[in-house]
Amino acid sequence: MTYITLDTKKRLEAAGFSFPDYEEFLNLGMVYSYQEDEYVIGGFCNSEYSQKDEEVYQHGDWLPDSNQLLQWLQQCGFDISVRWNAQECSFYISATKQEYGEFEARGIDLADGLASVIYKICKATQGKCVPKRMFRLEIQNDDTCDL
Repeated sequence: MTYITLDTKKRLEAAGFSFPDYEEFLNLGMVYSYQEDEYVIGGFCNSEYSQKDEEVYQHGDWLPDSNQLLQWLQQCGFDISVRWNAQECSFYISATKQEYGEFEARGIDLADGLASVIYKICKATQGKCVPKRMFRLEIQNDDTCDL
């Protein structure tokens, strides 16, 4: 799975990109840019967050991967088409929503192509496209209660 670079993320943010479900929550496996390095939250197998994970989440920059970018498009209500052209070694992405029209882009990897189409959407809509929030429940363990 590929993810975007820090420069691409900053470019998206300048155009109005926002994804609160990922930006506001610490999630296992997310990739961050932190102190000029890339860092994966929780590693690949560990399911508990370390103090370093918390530090990276608080002070680093989240780098969305191709699945998260696809999810952004889906949660914003876009119909998405992804086509691979073997001769050109490129992904062609089309995202359509009735109220905004069609946006197209291409990239040599999926994350870059998706970021390009999302950039065009954010620029055209002046940052008005923000995914619908997922419903989240927080499970609390209250050991003081006897059943």
